[in-house]
Amino acid sequence: MKLTLIAVEGLAIFTALIGASVADSKPQDPATTIVPVKAAAGSKDDVDNSRPDNSATPLGESIDSASSSPPSRIHFAGYVQPQFGIRYRPGAVPRDRTEYSADQTRAGIVVSGNPARGWHYDVEVAFGSALARAVTGSEAVDVDGDGKLDNISVYDRASSGIAVQRAAVDWDPSEHLGFSVGQMRIPLSVGNQISNTDLLFPNRAAANEIFLRGSDFGALARLAVQDSKMRVSAGVFNGTDPTTSAEREARGPLYSFRIDIDPMGEMEPGGRDTRGGEVRFGFGAGLLYYPSTTFDTAGFAGTKMRDLRAALSVRAAFSHFYFQAEILRRQRTDSLSS
Repeated sequence: MKLTLIAVEGLAIFTALIGASVADSKPQDPATTIVPVKAAAGSKDDVDNSRPDNSATPLGESIDSASSSPPSRIHFAGYVQPQFGIRYRPGAVPRDRTEYSADQTRAGIVVSGNPARGWHYDVEVAFGSALARAVTGSEAVDVDGDGKLDNISVYDRASSGIAVQRAAVDWDPSEHLGFSVGQMRIPLSVGNQISNTDLLFPNRAAANEIFLRGSDFGALARLAVQDSKMRVSAGVFNGTDPTTSAEREARGPLYSFRIDIDPMGEMEPGGRDTRGGEVRFGFGAGLLYYPSTTFDTAGFAGTKMRDLRAALSVRAAFSHFYFQAEILRRQRTDSLSS
């Protein structure tokens, strides 16, 4: 069996800065930093308030500044991502034709710090009313009316929950090289390597969520050269993402590779341009390879799967305008039919 998925997404944004910058507002107590909670959708200043100067270095951010930061104790930060959605489907039954809610609104807490020079840690926990789905009932289905059970219909609904978005330790032995170990997002596409606190909108693009969703446990090596104009990462993960193991139990390592080149200077994360001024553009490519073995309910090995995913991205920014285009492709084969 061979399955191929292709998705193309585009984004054009104009970023307007409203309000005073908090860049000069430094806390007086060096032991603990309390950062004001801010809405993530369209209210980001030119300083990332959710991650203080000495906190962990996210993928794509300059390693130079983080490796030279002095040791500190602990920092607390928080964010709120409000969201209200309306969906209209004219072809659906009357009950499901119009849906509207704000249940995707989330809030998060980030704890980070630098216990020693070159070492960073951060833990991000998200809270929401629709982070999980709970089964509320089931019903036997007789499709052809012959009195025999044909299927079982399961009813579920959104439920509140807590999700660990990131829990990782970073080590930057030099100004160009860094390593991360723990639970983190896998850097396949532009959207997937952006943390929740850097998102301009509450959610990532739908195409990105189909190809890769959530975070995974693993280890990642990061390299940044030419003042972070070129950034390369390679890692290995457990492969427990819902898009890889949702259909059946599959086990195997997931390998990742990502390269980003910004010839005119490092692009800002999160799909925005707060600098303005000169034209900047960037190119990126990501690759995931997931060889796995499926197991039946008795625990015996079955089909061997090969899952390959690729992403190509182009970004540009000029005078607070931001443009992004990305193409994603997935090809999955198995040992039975190929």
